[in-house]
Amino acid sequence: MKALESTRITFALYHSIQKYVEKECENMFLLSKGLAKETQEKHYLLPYHLNVIDELHINENAHSRILTKLLQYRSENGNYEFLESIIDYIVKTKHIESFNEISIKEPTITQEEERIDLWVRDKDYAIIFENKVYNAADQEAQISRYIEKTKNWAYKTKNIFVVYLSQRGSEPSEQTWGTYKKEFEDRYINLSFRYEILSWLRTSVIPCIKPKDTYLQNAIAQYVDYLEGFFCLREINKKYNMELQKFISDNLNLQSCKNEKERYDKLTQSIENFNDVLAQMKRMQEDLRVQYAKKWHEEVSKAYPQVEFFDDYKNEQCFGLCIIKKLSGKNVLLFVGYDGQLYCQVEFEDRDEITNTPIMNLENILNEKNGHCIWKYYKNDLDGVFECFKQALEELLKL
Repeated sequence: MKALESTRITFALYHSIQKYVEKECENMFLLSKGLAKETQEKHYLLPYHLNVIDELHINENAHSRILTKLLQYRSENGNYEFLESIIDYIVKTKHIESFNEISIKEPTITQEEERIDLWVRDKDYAIIFENKVYNAADQEAQISRYIEKTKNWAYKTKNIFVVYLSQRGSEPSEQTWGTYKKEFEDRYINLSFRYEILSWLRTSVIPCIKPKDTYLQNAIAQYVDYLEGFFCLREINKKYNMELQKFISDNLNLQSCKNEKERYDKLTQSIENFNDVLAQMKRMQEDLRVQYAKKWHEEVSKAYPQVEFFDDYKNEQCFGLCIIKKLSGKNVLLFVGYDGQLYCQVEFEDRDEITNTPIMNLENILNEKNGHCIWKYYKNDLDGVFECFKQALEELLKL
């Protein structure tokens, strides 16, 4: 009887929790719907403002490209002024003394090579920059894989540094480190775009740009303004932000709280509830992406019976479909991948250069490249990425 009563109580507790979660989900969706309506209605409060980056709707890779170009800048005396600047900023503001050991000589600074967002390689050290400005989930053992790739370039582990570029300071997941987390405690730093990158650009970059470098000056001013808009910090948007915050406060009934701490706690709980709902929606999105990939795999396999396809749909780096084709004795891979965004990619499996090979004929289909691969991002356009795969396949089969 006791066991039966215990089971009954457990089920009752489960159902009460389930009802609470369902009610919170309903509240979150109502608030989201209302906020969208309020945003549309209050949009007239926004003064005219033009930012080229806003209008281009940039993605995570574009942020990495901007930072890469900035770190590649060399002053008249040949110094990598802004690379030195960010390392100095890390040492002085974050007190990570190990970065003091970095001696800048002739660095190679690349973006998206080996799928590493921003990569600095010099004679005696290498720095891995992992960009999560849009809070993309950490892939399976992602940082660990990037460390391994860097070691493959003959860098010792003790000479590799990791900079995690978060949106607001959230730390990378445990699994992304593999077995390296403890080993990198003294050579790792989290720099958030909201607090550190914006601060560094304002205080250490803009004041050091010479008046004659007008294009650089204008570009960084636009980027700072873009980030301020992204984080709702633009002074000209103050009235608009206040109106939306009042709507949120009213809907969450924050004014009924006794003090600031109670309001803070209630707001924190609401954010966590939103994140829980968002996590479930992302999980549903991932499952649907896999289902769509399987359907497309069946269709394309039927259309090209002469091609060997692989269907490792849940592989983080190569999901969906993939073919391997021999070209001049080398393995060539064509696949659809996902790293927070969908992309179609062709590469040499052994990491040899593809420049001046027949594969470069695919440049009109795949518009980004590094030494051994070319690819194109499609954000979340499933039809687009698979049609791109089909076009690239047609061209590969002609080689």
